[in-house]
Amino acid sequence: MYCEKCGTKVEDGAKFCPGCGAEVNGAEGVSSVSPKSRTAALLFGIFFGHLGVHNFYLGQIGRGVTKLVLSVCGIGGYVFAFFKLFFKVALTIEDETTPLTSGMPEMFAGAGFALILLAITGIWAFVEWVIIACGKARDSKGLLVSKW
Repeated sequence: MYCEKCGTKVEDGAKFCPGCGAEVNGAEGVSSVSPKSRTAALLFGIFFGHLGVHNFYLGQIGRGVTKLVLSVCGIGGYVFAFFKLFFKVALTIEDETTPLTSGMPEMFAGAGFALILLAITGIWAFVEWVIIACGKARDSKGLLVSKW
């Protein structure tokens, strides 16, 4: 059994948590461990961490939507900057009067901003992955996700 407040392992029959001192609910069949699989959360975090799929799996919808929106904006901005550069080069080849360097700073600034968004979601996903791997993650109900 685990403490509902801090997640510390509590021995059977104990009345108080050794970690935080909170009174432990000793009812039979009551568990503070989430039914969600830690393995599934880890795999979702590894392969789809940028998109927040592991957050959706754990019931953390707001966190998942935020990560999904940031990732989609980052990928979209990066793709937009790439195509803008591609068409800029193509038009410059056809029309030799327009210099290639016009508009380049804005294009690279947009691509840089997109990469920053992707870096934020990547670091965020990595930190959450480490928390899941260590067995300290909680689902939307506050229950510890510790079952493999």
